[in-house]
Amino acid sequence: MILAKIASSLRHRDWTDSFIEIGIVVLGILIAFQVEEFRQYRNDRAQERVLLLEVKSDLEATELDLQGDRKTGREILAGLDRLISDLLTDSASPISGTAETIYVMGAVPRLYPQSSGFESLKSAGLTLVSEADVRRGLSDLYTGIMPRVRVLEDILRTSGQTRLYPIYAPYVEVSLVESESADGEIALDHLEEKTAGVKRLVGISDMRVLAKDPRFTFALHARRRNYSNLLKRYNDAAETINMLITDVDRHLRTL
Repeated sequence: MILAKIASSLRHRDWTDSFIEIGIVVLGILIAFQVEEFRQYRNDRAQERVLLLEVKSDLEATELDLQGDRKTGREILAGLDRLISDLLTDSASPISGTAETIYVMGAVPRLYPQSSGFESLKSAGLTLVSEADVRRGLSDLYTGIMPRVRVLEDILRTSGQTRLYPIYAPYVEVSLVESESADGEIALDHLEEKTAGVKRLVGISDMRVLAKDPRFTFALHARRRNYSNLLKRYNDAAETINMLITDVDRHLRTL
């Protein structure tokens, strides 16, 4: 209708009416674009809020898991320090290697980060997050920090199984028990032999004999360095997660 009036006005050289009617058409189009843009903005913010709530829940669960892994890592690192210190002591007295000793030489924590929220957010597009710091922090955590943690965990696990364990395995004393709650059960991941029942680590009769093997002392010191690096990465991850929880929570209040 309006376009027909504009054509009629142009034919009759009614320029004033033509410009007014053209202006009405353009204004109507602009208003329609603005309404659609506002509707899309509201939908995006609603979706962003839902996904960030899931991300925040994942971060809190991962932080809780990380607390346990950091505690275990500190205990194992302290055990390695005690073992190395005892082996360096200038004494002829034997050092008994208990099940705990074997545990600190073989056990590795495993962080299981919850990432379903981030994966959903990534599928929707990280640009959906309107706060740049939150977007950048989540990307750094899940594509940088967490993979580096996993790599070092895998290095510790692989080196323990392929380098350190074959050296001390001949000295390990084990017995078979029926209970699945036997001491040292966690360290039994390294034992290749499969028999009925559950192996319980009794220990090593004299660690000083084992320590005469230079491969053992080298592997033990390398493991201690890797554990120290793992704890640093755990601490970096914990710091980033706590900062992100605060940032996400603050951003959610603006949505």
